[in-house]
Amino acid sequence: MGAGDVPPLLALLTGLTERGNDVPFIGDQRLIEMTRGVGLSIQPLPPELEMFSYMDRWRRSVG
Repeated sequence: MGAGDVPPLLALLTGLTERGNDVPFIGDQRLIEMTRGVGLSIQPLPPELEMFSYMDRWRRSVG
């Protein structure tokens, strides 16, 4: 899985916060690591809700 949707999302979030909007941002550990140092406050998801954990459970459930 790629992260092609991350740059546009970060651009939107950065633009909104620079204009004074308070934007709650929730992400998995991978997203937090990808955006480290850019000044965003990201609330981490519990590990069981992260995308890769979800996809692994889904793959196991369908065989």
